[in-house]
Amino acid sequence: MKTFLGLILIFLPQFLLGQVNFSLKLSTVSVNFEKSINKPLLVNSLVDSGLVTFEPTAMLSFEILSNDKSPNKNSIKINQAMGKDAASQWAGFTQVYYRRLLVGDKRSKHKLLVGVGLSMFYRFGWKDLENYQKETAFEESGNFEYRIAWLSGELEYNYQFSKFSDFSLSLNHNHTFSLTIAAGFKYWLDGVRYNCGCD
Repeated sequence: MKTFLGLILIFLPQFLLGQVNFSLKLSTVSVNFEKSINKPLLVNSLVDSGLVTFEPTAMLSFEILSNDKSPNKNSIKINQAMGKDAASQWAGFTQVYYRRLLVGDKRSKHKLLVGVGLSMFYRFGWKDLENYQKETAFEESGNFEYRIAWLSGELEYNYQFSKFSDFSLSLNHNHTFSLTIAAGFKYWLDGVRYNCGCD
């Protein structure tokens, strides 16, 4: 954790005065790679195994790009999501990512980005559910449970359809054993994207 915070402090100056965007996305289906010992509680499960679940979630994101002229633009992105989980209880996640442009430049309508960083997943109310069994992967604080993925990731595709707006589609790693697809729109505050100095 100290190493991650140290890297943020090192790179923070180059992100000052960079381009800024906000995005709002919705996700519905999550794929889980670990079977839950609380499978009977997963009322929003789409398959008998409980590995595919319906979890309607809204995600708000803030991203600030570095102000350097690198063609592979670096950025810091914060995701904050909240919705209903597989047990139809309130849940959410907070993510902080270092991101990099993989495909495309400021002229391209199509862009592909990758992000890596930290993700904290949390949920409320599970301890009050009948026949709930404590899951060791979660830490507890009253009626609040959380788990941290120290290495998390995001793959995002953006399509520019106006000066200020993109359609955005992403694959998000919510926590250690879960992925979800989210879709929505991104808004650039000044209409400037990836000003790489390549004109």
